[in-house]
This record gives sequence, structure tokens and C-alpha cells, in this order.
Amino acid sequence: MCLGVAKAGVNYGAGLNSHKDLTHLYNTVTGQLSDSGVFDPWGLRVGTTGSSSINFGFQGNYTDPVTNQVWTGTRWYSAANAQFLSRDIIDPPPLGAANNRLR
Repeated sequence: MCLGVAKAGVNYGAGLNSHKDLTHLYNTVTGQLSDSGVFDPWGLRVGTTGSSSINFGFQGNYTDPVTNQVWTGTRWYSAANAQFLSRDIIDPPPLGAANNRLR
């Protein structure tokens, strides 16, 4: 996956780790590191360098700059509490239903 962003008229490439966290931005011409961020296992940003206002990070998802909550595509996740803020909207099938096939 190739990501990029333009900031102050300069094009930057985005670096991802194996969890798809956006971990750094680099100048696409010079290769110089511009901004970086580190996340704990629950998604809380624990370190940054640079002055980027990029609102993507933990597992590549949008992070609200005011609440610091992460949008996972179906519901909001709070890294500070290490939990989702609502129930899953799709109920799992009843236990054993997957094995009850008509023959």
C-alpha cells in the first residue's frame, strides 16, 4: 500500500508498520524523515516527533484530533480506555448454528 500527503507544498510518503499503523512521514525527494509516531499495543500514541497534523495512525484508521478516538470503520475505539465505545452492530450467530447445515 502506498500512501502520501502534501504538506506546505512538499510531497511526503507515509511509512506503515506491520499493523498498518502510520508511523512516519518522509520527504519523497530527499528521503528525509519529517514526522514520526509510536503507539502502544492498545493504540495510544506514546511518542511523536515533528509537527504533523495527520489524523491517521493506529492501524491506518482515522483518529479524531479532539477526542483522540479511532474510527475502525464500524464503531469508535478509545485507545485511552483500550475498548470500543459501543457494542458491535452485528450479532454473532447462535452457538452451534454454523454446524447446523441441511444435508
